[in-house]
Amino acid sequence: GVDPNRFMFSPHAVTVPGAARGYEDLLKQHGSRRFSFAELLEPAAQLAEEGFAVGPMTSFHWRNGMKQIAQWIPEGEPLPLSVNGKEGPRPGDIMKNPELAHVLRELGEKGATKGFYEGTAGKAIAEAIRTHGGVMTEQDLAGHTSTFPEPIAATYRDVKLWQVP
Repeated sequence: GVDPNRFMFSPHAVTVPGAARGYEDLLKQHGSRRFSFAELLEPAAQLAEEGFAVGPMTSFHWRNGMKQIAQWIPEGEPLPLSVNGKEGPRPGDIMKNPELAHVLRELGEKGATKGFYEGTAGKAIAEAIRTHGGVMTEQDLAGHTSTFPEPIAATYRDVKLWQVP
């Protein structure tokens, strides 16, 4: 049989990131139109650029996840998203991510297609996946579309619960 663990952290487990298109489509369908996409993303870009204090739970999972990141980085190179090139942040460490700030600003200014899927981020994603034996292409990224299925609902103890199927 197929060993699911073999593929869980492989480049074949990576799907097209839908958030960029999803945020844009959500804004188009439900936004007030009082703010541009760039204006809405700017606070997140500032937070990435200026940094934020890492909380205890986030630190725990971040530090434990560094082994997964390390497997994709050539030996001797500093690990991305680390405090010292090797380790995840401890509680209270200030983490900055200027690359994420750049991606968010490009997304806001140019939109999902040109600013993400066909832009610098999309090219980097596809290249990284192919470098490690994956098959995702820039065309896969550019072709991504959002869907807005009807949510399902159930009532439990007088509380209505909603879930996207």
